[in-house]
Amino acid sequence: MLRPFMMVAAKKRPPEIVTLTTVGTQAVSVPSGALLVTAECISGGAASTEVVPDTTYIGGGGGAYSKRNDYSTSGVSSLSVKVGDTNEETTVTAASTVICRAAAASAGNGGAAGSGVGDVKFSGGGGGVGTGSFNGGGGGAANDGGNGGDAAGTTPGAAGTGTAPSGAGGQLYGGGGQRFTNSGFGLRGWVKLTFTF
Repeated sequence: MLRPFMMVAAKKRPPEIVTLTTVGTQAVSVPSGALLVTAECISGGAASTEVVPDTTYIGGGGGAYSKRNDYSTSGVSSLSVKVGDTNEETTVTAASTVICRAAAASAGNGGAAGSGVGDVKFSGGGGGVGTGSFNGGGGGAANDGGNGGDAAGTTPGAAGTGTAPSGAGGQLYGGGGQRFTNSGFGLRGWVKLTFTF
C-alpha cells in the first residue's frame, strides 16, 4: 500500500536582535540568510545649558526616536551604526544610505522628528527653565509609542510610551541633561537591529 506524500514545511529561522549602546561608530555584520532588517534609533540627549553663571541652568532636551521597518538587506554585508553621545544624532547606514536617523537634541530643545529618517518618528521633550538657584529638568526621550515629555521647570519630562528603553530627563537612553543628576550631560543614544530571515 502506497503511503501519501507528506509535505514538510521548512522551519523558519527566528529573528536575530542586536542592541548597541556603546557611543561611537561600529560595523555590524548582516547575518547570513537575513532578508530584512528593522532599525530603531534613539539619539543622545542634550546637555543642560547655563543661563546665569553658577546658579541657573536650562535642562537639556530629550533624544528623538526613529524606526525603519523591513529594509532589504539584499547586497548588504554590513551596517554602519553610530550611537550618539550628548548632543549627537544616532544613525544606521546601509551601503552609504542612511536608513534610520534619530535627530540630535540641542540645548533645551528635544530632537525633532521632522529631522529624522524612518517610517516611524517621534520628537524628544524640551528641557525646563530653572529659576534662581534651581536647575531646569531634562526633557524625556521619545519612544516607539510617542514623543518624550517636556520638562516643567525643575521637574524632568517623562519618556515616551512604548517598548524601547528611552529615558525620562536625566535617565537611561536619550534623556536630557539635568544638572546634579548626571552632571548636566545628556544620556547616550541607543540602537536596536532586528534581522529577519
